[in-house]
Amino acid sequence: MIKRLALILAVASLVIAGDAGRAAASDAGPSNPAEANPADAKPAEAKPSIAAGLPETLSVGPMQEEFFGDQARQTPVTRSMAYETAGFLSATADGYGMIREGENSAQVTFSFGDTVYIDKGEAQGAKAGARYLVFHSSGEDIMHPVSDKPMGRRMSIDGVIEVISANEGYSKAKVVRSYGGVRVGYNIKPYEAIVTPTVDRDRPVKDKTVSGVVLAGKEDRNGFSLKDIVYLDTGSGAGVEVGDIFEITTSQVSAFVPEKDDQKDVVGIRRVIGKALVLSTEKETCAAEIIFSVHIIRPGDAVSYSMAREHEKPVVVKGGGK
Repeated sequence: MIKRLALILAVASLVIAGDAGRAAASDAGPSNPAEANPADAKPAEAKPSIAAGLPETLSVGPMQEEFFGDQARQTPVTRSMAYETAGFLSATADGYGMIREGENSAQVTFSFGDTVYIDKGEAQGAKAGARYLVFHSSGEDIMHPVSDKPMGRRMSIDGVIEVISANEGYSKAKVVRSYGGVRVGYNIKPYEAIVTPTVDRDRPVKDKTVSGVVLAGKEDRNGFSLKDIVYLDTGSGAGVEVGDIFEITTSQVSAFVPEKDDQKDVVGIRRVIGKALVLSTEKETCAAEIIFSVHIIRPGDAVSYSMAREHEKPVVVKGGGK
């Protein structure tokens, strides 16, 4: 009891002493004359900001452009075969020539080394050595999965032919490259040397907002995965460039149904299920290769431009919900 009383008296003495000290300092006046007259006070010097001098947005200047444009730093966006055969969407193939027939009139499908005749002659600019890309329209118009607007037909690349001799209204050619088989009636157009685009993987990533949906795939089916080619409903008109990466998201997730011993799609949280790398662009569409997937990708799945590097895998939230 005595010890407790002594402790209380000691604390009270410290409080009284502190109050007395503050009162004495107040009577003596401010230690800094500027405090007595605020008008005489000098403004405090502003400390330099960490961000001072930094640009608001990341840009690539002339020196950086030269550095990132160095050919020694470039790598192809994909395999040459994947790029050459990616195909495209087009509203029409009118105005191009076509394969009329083969050297053997009974033959309708041709491969490397076979001879064919085309409906382009000297009057249309055909000459020995000229090359033409062979392609065909597969299926009907691709309808937009959201707006139901026709987006064009799937144009598949089939091969390359080279003119052997040109006549007035037709030319003789041979198949010098065959991808999926050249057939009578397939379209042709002047061939331009196909060089797979290259990019510097370490180049600063542009900050832009572009979104859309998966329209269809190179193959006529309803599900796509790693290495498949898909077509998106956004293109160069929206700022899409070769090498851009899009994240693919969906609100459909597979759920196991024990009583049925199978899987079904249920509405869940919209989640990242893959990434696609743009290989080529049209004004309103582009062709892209799926470079990462954890779930079947379907027409209608949403896509959005990503600033992630190609090798960076997105964080995928597993599990589902209703």
